[in-house]
Amino acid sequence: MENGSKATSNFCNAEYDSKSSGKKIPRLGYGTAAFPFEASEVTKKAILQAIEIGFEIGYRHFDTAYLYGTE
Repeated sequence: MENGSKATSNFCNAEYDSKSSGKKIPRLGYGTAAFPFEASEVTKKAILQAIEIGFEIGYRHFDTAYLYGTE
């Protein structure tokens, strides 16, 4: 965040789904498909900053994939 400010939210209380393995995954996830590294004006630095802010406000499930270059 600019000027050293911190983003805040109540996402920390997000609901979870249980998987067959017994592990839990947050129902609310932060998708990164809109952030392709190639053929875009968006830089890796900007994407990493967006993910860091998402983490700061409580996201714990980040949807990344090799196909869209954010794995």
